[in-house]
Amino acid sequence: MDIQNNWIKKQAMHLLEALYQGEQRVVEESYNPNTEIWIPYAWGKECDYETLGCFCKIHNKVDRLRHLSCVIQAQTQSEYVISGNYYVIWKDKGQKEVYMHYTIFLEVSKDSSIIVKYLHISENYKEKKRYCVKDVRERLFFLSDDEILYLEALHNHVIWHGISCEVETVGSLKQTEKELSSDFIRIQRSYVVNVKHIRKIARCYAELDNGEMIPIPVKKYCNVKERIWKNEIYIGIRK
Repeated sequence: MDIQNNWIKKQAMHLLEALYQGEQRVVEESYNPNTEIWIPYAWGKECDYETLGCFCKIHNKVDRLRHLSCVIQAQTQSEYVISGNYYVIWKDKGQKEVYMHYTIFLEVSKDSSIIVKYLHISENYKEKKRYCVKDVRERLFFLSDDEILYLEALHNHVIWHGISCEVETVGSLKQTEKELSSDFIRIQRSYVVNVKHIRKIARCYAELDNGEMIPIPVKKYCNVKERIWKNEIYIGIRK
């Protein structure tokens, strides 16, 4: 399943990059007139299939995309919902990074071709927090919300588990938790988890994007699930 999810993740990123880089062939192969498209920030109006080609023409203004988090939910054996975040780096705005959010509902055919059934891209106006963290060796790390998977208490230390690094600091998890954004929830005494990186939850654990499993006490399960629901889009399921 992890191999399939990694492949789906790469395909979703490729579909996004194709729009920004003006790869018309990829767009024509993956999108069709039945695709539900919602890009509300484009030209101040809704973007549909007929105007999707205009969206591709902005590629001369885009330097690159920097992908951040991504969550994949399998609806059937061939249908997936991918939701995530990325930065667009614009050439004509002094390399300014614009934080974006996307949701893609796609179908994978037997020949591995991709058909997009639903696409939503929006600029995320919620400002993400950045943290300057000093580790036990006096080194400074600059971490953003999306780069942090979870925090773990270990005696009088706190370990920040990130996507690409692990930082051990002196202090208490209780005090550190007060400085975090609303994306973080304490799922048990020793762990505070970024809900944006939870891929799956069950009665006794939360599985993260990187495959790690954090135990959830039975008494906290309903509260954790409720907090996650507030941040997600649901297709074909009931809360």
